[in-house]
Amino acid sequence: MLTQAQLEPFHSNGFVVVGNVFSTSEIKELRSLVDETIAIGIRAVKSLSVQDKMDRSEIAAPPRGIFRGLLQDIAHRHKLFWSLSRSDKIVDLVVPILGSKISFYRSICVFKPLRDKNAVIGWHQDIAYWKGGTEKVSVAVALDDCTRENGCLHVIPGSHVGPILKHSAKDDFDSFVLEEEQLDHLPDPQPVQMSAGDALVFHAKLVHGSIGNLGDK
Repeated sequence: MLTQAQLEPFHSNGFVVVGNVFSTSEIKELRSLVDETIAIGIRAVKSLSVQDKMDRSEIAAPPRGIFRGLLQDIAHRHKLFWSLSRSDKIVDLVVPILGSKISFYRSICVFKPLRDKNAVIGWHQDIAYWKGGTEKVSVAVALDDCTRENGCLHVIPGSHVGPILKHSAKDDFDSFVLEEEQLDHLPDPQPVQMSAGDALVFHAKLVHGSIGNLGDK
């Protein structure tokens, strides 16, 4: 369970990093499955014709976002990630914030090929993509060490207490992002560096994004 000392920064800043949630062996197994899934996804997308359209009502549709570093609905594709989403290690991070009546909304795996400066995630709030109320949180599990160099997440502390900002459509993949001028009145972004096995818990209205991978990992 999150301690009071961990809950305080979540409520004030909109996020908290919890160290060593998963063991080295657990992370190794998850990482191996991700590598396998990336390879399968690339093969699946290459077999599609240009005219094929993404059907977002189909959870198991071929992962069109694979070349943007996204594996959509990974927990619905693999029992291991499905179990992960319901494990005590994850649930215990969420219950102190949302209470015991919770449900699993969606899953995604984000990865960045080495030396890919274009693997950027634009500034956004997750709630801009989601339906329903704002009482939602994300739990991001680091499968690798996440550093400034390889494109760790950057967050804007305290931005979760503000309104849901207007997002603009970015591309054909239904990406919604904020314009730079919308950030002028907000605090400076802060990098969230994590070790493999750590978990980041953050509010659905927290403004976040990341730069590309400038390193060799």
